[in-house]
Amino acid sequence: MHENQHTHLWSVTLEYAMETLYGIAMSEDSVMYEGEKYISRDGVSVAMTVNGNEVKPKDY
Repeated sequence: MHENQHTHLWSVTLEYAMETLYGIAMSEDSVMYEGEKYISRDGVSVAMTVNGNEVKPKDY
């Protein structure tokens, strides 16, 4: 039987952590999920939030 594991990592960024998940890539102004790329442009805003606060994936 495999148990679920919950881990907190203090030395990796949100950007790196998300890129380790299959099918997800992110940058400062875009997110790619399952082949669909969402980009901040032309009145569309892409923001990464944690607990309701906007964060920069490379810094958080």
